[in-house]
Amino acid sequence: MSGVIITLSLGSCIAIAAYDYNARAGGVLHFMLPDSNLSPQKAINQPAVFADTGIPLLFQKLSALQAERRHVKAFVAGGTSEITGSDMFKIGECN
Repeated sequence: MSGVIITLSLGSCIAIAAYDYNARAGGVLHFMLPDSNLSPQKAINQPAVFADTGIPLLFQKLSALQAERRHVKAFVAGGTSEITGSDMFKIGECN
């Protein structure tokens, strides 16, 4: 089985595409924020919103598809700083 996975409008968000060519298993994580401590309840309900909970989840899901970390190639995109001036959150920089 094959397919295409697409994520759009990254902006300050980050996308990580990971694929194990041997297992023919892959996935994409599109996270918005770096640290789940910003909203612990949201991290429980939506762990993929945060880097620190989403990345381990991505690799757990890949492992369930028989992917092995040593064979996984990962590609990262996004993390722009879109707002100029007094961007008090600086999400792009944090990501």
